[in-house]
Parts: sequence; structure tokens; C-alpha cells
Amino acid sequence: MEKQNLGFVGVGRMGKAMATNLVKAGYRVRVFDCHRLAMDAVAQEGALPTALPELVRESSVILLSLPNPAIVEEVVLGPEGIFAAAWPGQLVIDLSSSTPQSEQKIAAQGKKIGVDFLDAPVSGGVAGAVAANLTIMVGGPTEVVSRAKPVLEVIGKKIVHVGAIGSGQAVKLVNQLLFGVNMVALAEGLNLAEALGLDQSIVYEVVSAGSGNSYAVQTRCPKFIFADNFEPGFSLELAAKDLKLAVSAALEAGQPLLLGALGLQLFEAAKHQGYGAKDISSIYKYLSEHLSPVIKEG
Repeated sequence: MEKQNLGFVGVGRMGKAMATNLVKAGYRVRVFDCHRLAMDAVAQEGALPTALPELVRESSVILLSLPNPAIVEEVVLGPEGIFAAAWPGQLVIDLSSSTPQSEQKIAAQGKKIGVDFLDAPVSGGVAGAVAANLTIMVGGPTEVVSRAKPVLEVIGKKIVHVGAIGSGQAVKLVNQLLFGVNMVALAEGLNLAEALGLDQSIVYEVVSAGSGNSYAVQTRCPKFIFADNFEPGFSLELAAKDLKLAVSAALEAGQPLLLGALGLQLFEAAKHQGYGAKDISSIYKYLSEHLSPVIKEG
């Protein structure tokens, strides 16, 4: 099948990696970002920097990787946004982290003009985006998901159709809630190990093969915490944003998130101490530097 012309909106660290993989797969990829340097960087990989209206006119499939629901809505529904220039038969795939309600709103507007829409948030961080082994949670009609699969399979290893529009974001919120809370638990566990005089590497060896194991343990101990390397794979400020979305969705659904709310407060406190741009694992460093000494002195 002839490769489609694609548009990619939002080429930060995640978006750049995904757009680059699509270029490598033989797609003609036009990109737009409000930051010119981001477009220039992905242009070096073979993508075509393009103004948004032209990108919409020339692309049969448009993918989005944007920071938050408000920006997604502005880019898609705004007066100079995607739907203002869209044409019937186009497909828009939102890879961003958003909310079910926002995605349902966008899908309803797309239906009025004949544009298909999928919510398809991803998990796996920048490393997963670079390696093209992301997990993608897709919400939308079965026939539209089938149409999108050849594109999604270029950027992800596991593509799961999780339900109707909005379901992808709902699953992503659950996933991010678990990751965030597990990361806080890991940080506390390592600080406890240190307070008890244990070798953290030995604790890791045992826990990673035991019932305390988790994705946080596997991905954040050797390469980040033990290496004293907190450059972001997935930033703490993005983790805080996702936890905030999860807590907000839970409140709307009447479902309290006790650990989620506590985790959010810890991430927000760490942000205010300057850890926001660091990796999510820097919550360990925050707890070590700002809470552990208080406990020891007490």
C-alpha cells in the first residue's frame, strides 16, 4: 500500500522521536511546532517543517503529541486550528495525555465535519519513543482503529484497542497513577534501606526478583538513582501533570484517590524545590534531601 502523507503536531522529545520513526518507515512527514528549534531538529531527521494550515491540507493522517488538554483543544478546535482547515475523510490521532471528556468533545466536533478522531495516549517515555516500542492505548471505533494501525505499529510495539473514544485516556490515567505512586513507594523504600544501614544495590537485587518489584524499580534504580543521573526520561513535572489529571478525573467520577492525592502533593512540592525538569526518579532525591534529614534529626 502506498504510504500516506502524515502530519505531526508537537515535536518535543517524544514527538521528535515518533516523527523520526515515521520518516524512517518511509512516510512523508510534515511537522509543526510552536518552537522553531524543535522543528529544525526533526527536520535534520528528514521531516518537513510546515505551517499548520498547509500541514492540514496536505496530510491524510495527523498525529498530535502535545503537553496538556487545553493545548490539544486549542490546536484542534481553535479558530486557526486543525478543524478549521480539515477535510472530510481525514484522521486525527491524539497521542497526548489528556482527559476522556476533552477527547470526546473533540471527536464530536470532528464527526460534524467528517473527520475521524482517535485518542491514543502512549506509555514508555522518551526511550520507548526512540526505540519504537511504546504501548499505545487506543479509544475509538473499531474500523477507525484498524485504519490507524499501520501508522501506530511504526511507533509502538503493543497497540491495544481499549474501548470507545476517551477510553484510551482513561486507561492512561490509571497507568500513570500506578507509576507515580509506585515511584514514591520506591523512593521511600530506598531511603528506608539507607536508614537501616543496608546496601541499596543488594536491596534492589532482592526486590527486583521479589513481590516488591515494579516498572519503577526496574527502570529507575540502575540507570537513574544508583547512577546519580536525574536527566529526564520522563520528567517529574509531567508525572505531576498526569497525577493531577488522574485525581481530577477521580473526583468527577466520585472515586477518592488517597494515595494518588498524596503522591501529587509530593510531586508538586518537589517541583517547587526545582526538581520539575528532572526525571520522575528525582522524587527519591527530593525525599532524601528534604524529608529524610528531618526524620533523622527528630
